[in-house]
Amino acid sequence: MKTLSLGLLLSLCLLLGCDELSVTSPPVLLTAQGERLATPCGRLPVLPVQQAGLPQQFDLLVWNLYKLQRPGWADTLAEVPADLLLFQESVDAPSFTRRLTEQGYAWQQVAAFTYQGRTAGVMTAARTPELFSCPLAYPEPVFRLPKSALVSLYALEGSRYPLLVVNLHGVNFDLGTASYEEQLAPLLKLARRYPGPVLFGGDFNSWSERRSRLLQQRMARQQLLPAHFNPDQRLRIGDWPLDQVFYRGLVLLQASATPNPASDHNPLRLRFRLAEEATSSGKSR
Repeated sequence: MKTLSLGLLLSLCLLLGCDELSVTSPPVLLTAQGERLATPCGRLPVLPVQQAGLPQQFDLLVWNLYKLQRPGWADTLAEVPADLLLFQESVDAPSFTRRLTEQGYAWQQVAAFTYQGRTAGVMTAARTPELFSCPLAYPEPVFRLPKSALVSLYALEGSRYPLLVVNLHGVNFDLGTASYEEQLAPLLKLARRYPGPVLFGGDFNSWSERRSRLLQQRMARQQLLPAHFNPDQRLRIGDWPLDQVFYRGLVLLQASATPNPASDHNPLRLRFRLAEEATSSGKSR
């Protein structure tokens, strides 16, 4: 796979000392307004009810962008604009971030590492500003190249609580599951404690039966449901899809993954609405 060879190249650079590669530690956030110091992810803030925000029924795009190395990504963004975007392998290319800003998105990208003048990490963007966000980075267990996650809170119309959004790029080069579990643990802890609606999506690198089973079990413990896709043409290793979305306090209306030549991963398009029990007039969990 091309992504694997690129990942190996970057990881070898990290080990051998390439001038083009540097790791940001601790990670910072890049935004349209410039670089921002990271807020710790140990505990989510208690925020007042917000009336304006994402609509009760909203569209989500989840996509590993392959560091924008293929043409056509701009056409994909313009085809069916989503209210919420979760990108993995995003880079701070001016043509990309300018397009997001022009389309009315507020965005934050984790600056996990820089290679050949471009900063890479997960990015979350939405048509409403985030109320809170914090980044995490976890080094690959063998090559030490960091994989990142971004935790965000967004106002959601009609909800007693903001929407908790977790955007994850899972560790890859790990023969066992110890590092995989360790990366997931603090994110699942936040989801477990959170009383409002939750979205947990990204490239989980769930490329084996063992990883996939562990992921499903850990999500089920937090009452996070897996999204089922139709059509389902997600990137797979064998029978196992790498890209996933889990949710709680929401109703899944539609989910599809269709071929797209602009990346080595096909984009996931989903539509959700706020569950009745999560509305401001209903009872919270």
